[in-house]
Amino acid sequence: MAFVYLIRHGQAGFGTQHYDTLSALGQQQAEYLGAWLRICDIQPASCRSGSMQRQQQTAHHAGCADKLLLIDARLNEFDYLDVLSAHIPNCTSDAALLDFLKHQAGDPRRVFQRVFTEVVAHWVAHEHKVDGAPYRETWRAFQQRTQAALAEAVDWSRAHSASVLLFTSGGVISAMVQPLLGIADERIFMLNSTLLNTGITRLRVGRQRVQLDYLNACPHLEAQRQIDLQTHR
Repeated sequence: MAFVYLIRHGQAGFGTQHYDTLSALGQQQAEYLGAWLRICDIQPASCRSGSMQRQQQTAHHAGCADKLLLIDARLNEFDYLDVLSAHIPNCTSDAALLDFLKHQAGDPRRVFQRVFTEVVAHWVAHEHKVDGAPYRETWRAFQQRTQAALAEAVDWSRAHSASVLLFTSGGVISAMVQPLLGIADERIFMLNSTLLNTGITRLRVGRQRVQLDYLNACPHLEAQRQIDLQTHR
């Protein structure tokens, strides 16, 4: 039986000037993931990662051998700074975003989630920002490139009767499973907000079709009996 595993990266550096790197907790999450894979004797014939540091670092800390790891930029998350810049002036870097959050009332994480939800809803529904400027990548283009990356992994898995691990991000996983779940565009990021760092989604690859076995599982974190290991951002 062949499977494609969609694995979200570990906790990244939210609230810092270098978001695209794993936090100490994110590294630990990935190491627990790797231990669980070994316990379950899950031996993928291929591992694939986006080109983002947090994705590659997750694969590394989970024990994915370099010789098995293929870098596929189609597994990269959408450009969240470009999407945020539609509503936050001059939001061109993590430092600029951090400065914006510091000047808002309330918990920065809650403020970010509220703003992020609003701007992503606009991105999904429109091809241009509120000021009329085009997005660097539209929601439709994002869907197409992530689905193409998944289709290639599924075809490889089917042809070799072997499992594949994809180390990627929450938005990518949401877009990949959207057709399987039949979720409308305007509701897909409600799913995205629930995805855990290093959460595992498994797709069963059959001869004719692909089925969703489970979504956003974290047995490797639950086994530690430490609720603070289970993070969303």
